[in-house]
Amino acid sequence: MKQRDKKVVTKTFHSAGIVVPVDKNDVGYRELPETDAALRKICKAIAEAQNDEERVKAFGPLQEMITFVQFANDECDYGMGYELGMDLFCYGSHYFHKVIKQLLPMAYSLLKRNLFGEILEAHLSNRSHDDLDKLSAH
Repeated sequence: MKQRDKKVVTKTFHSAGIVVPVDKNDVGYRELPETDAALRKICKAIAEAQNDEERVKAFGPLQEMITFVQFANDECDYGMGYELGMDLFCYGSHYFHKVIKQLLPMAYSLLKRNLFGEILEAHLSNRSHDDLDKLSAH
């Protein structure tokens, strides 16, 4: 774990951080334009919006970050989309599933971690907070 911690480029909502290859010119990771606290507020506003109109409005800052991720991906800074996707996944709201499916499989593909993208897709299609124990006898 100590060896891994030396390679962590940023902390995430799950606190373990992410590891992505970064070259000597700092290509590979670009910071999100929001702090974790600010991103949590954005997520909360979306997840707890009273109606669709309010939710669409609350999605504005997140949509802007998704645009920044697309620019970062074009410039080989794949860690930005990985970080944002992972943070949204950890937040847990079903309102982010579509965005997560857009961000994380792409990040995993660009980072040559395709199997994680497949696992994520399978997990999100079966994600439920009602019955978390899939191994228990029914």
